[in-house]
Amino acid sequence: MSIFSKKKKNSNEEPLQDIVNEPIIEEFEKFTEEYSYSSILQTKEYAEVMKNQGNTPIFVGLYDNELCAVSLILISKIKGYKYAYAPRGFLMDYTNKKQLEAMTKEIKNIG
Repeated sequence: MSIFSKKKKNSNEEPLQDIVNEPIIEEFEKFTEEYSYSSILQTKEYAEVMKNQGNTPIFVGLYDNELCAVSLILISKIKGYKYAYAPRGFLMDYTNKKQLEAMTKEIKNIG
């Protein structure tokens, strides 16, 4: 299994401007459009809203031969601590414990 992610490279870059023209956002959007339990809180538009509120959006996905899970992760700093939040959770099959563990582990490494 492997994971993709796209996040802000340095403080001078706008994260979503990097993402919009890259295949990662196309894969993310395609997956969310086809996923039966998708949420407006897992879209690039919501990421833009949250970015304007001071969060850093990161788009992640997990491959297990094919893309099997995606999530928007919002990173925020509050009182010196960094918090990562997946609005409405990951978009994935939660009954697949192996994929759930891999997704969670990799996201912990990104933050």
